[in-house]
Amino acid sequence: MKKVTIIFITFIIGITTKGYGQYNETIRSGRPGQSIGPFTVGKNVFQMQNGVDFNSTSGTKYNYNLTDFNGVFRFGITEPFEVGLGLNYISEKKELNNLPSSSMSGLSSFSLRIRSNVYQGKGLIPSVGYQFNLALPYVSEIYQPDHVAPKITIITSQSITQKLGLATNFGFAWNGVSSNPKGFYIVNLGYSINNKWSVFVENYGTEENNQLNSKFDGGVAYLMNNDLQLDVFGGYDQSNNVKEWFVSVGFSWRIRLKKDLAE
Repeated sequence: MKKVTIIFITFIIGITTKGYGQYNETIRSGRPGQSIGPFTVGKNVFQMQNGVDFNSTSGTKYNYNLTDFNGVFRFGITEPFEVGLGLNYISEKKELNNLPSSSMSGLSSFSLRIRSNVYQGKGLIPSVGYQFNLALPYVSEIYQPDHVAPKITIITSQSITQKLGLATNFGFAWNGVSSNPKGFYIVNLGYSINNKWSVFVENYGTEENNQLNSKFDGGVAYLMNNDLQLDVFGGYDQSNNVKEWFVSVGFSWRIRLKKDLAE
């Protein structure tokens, strides 16, 4: 795992000088949805993407509810390269076989991130980027992993029409406990209703031990101004007498800290 981490970081740093990421007129955010885009925030731009997720899973003999307060903080080092930080604070409650319920809460995830945009496409020719996450064991004791947990994501996005876009994420993620990674994918189809409102639907899943777990979600985003976006999205799934649903609400905001003297 350590060798994979070092090789990938070296690769990412090596290609950042050849990238084409750029500051965009309107904010580009990893919210709403599971997928992320191939573009960086732009040089000297600080961006935050914060939200709260409400999750519920119920079966014939148990109920599980989780609230996840999550935040991603991004900063552009150069136009095609950014660094970031991800945090998750969760509160969970479990009920099993009519026993007294149990609950716990704490910081469950702390991750460092780098993203590079390595090719800027046009139209049906996709833009391409990479992101590397490294979850560190600096969390609450009850959520302490055994090891650091890397995640490698290959990202593409392309315009199908002027209003319709397609984004994909593929990669591998370690959970900090097992040495075997999970493969994952996300396919996101987004539609711009106008210059303020946009909607999306996506299919996402994981693969482990030759078994695929696939789900759908969808949502809507509202651009209040060029630097502030509000969103809500959610999903529902039912299989093998287990019902799952989640709803997420959040916002994305950015500020350009300074401009180059040449601009």
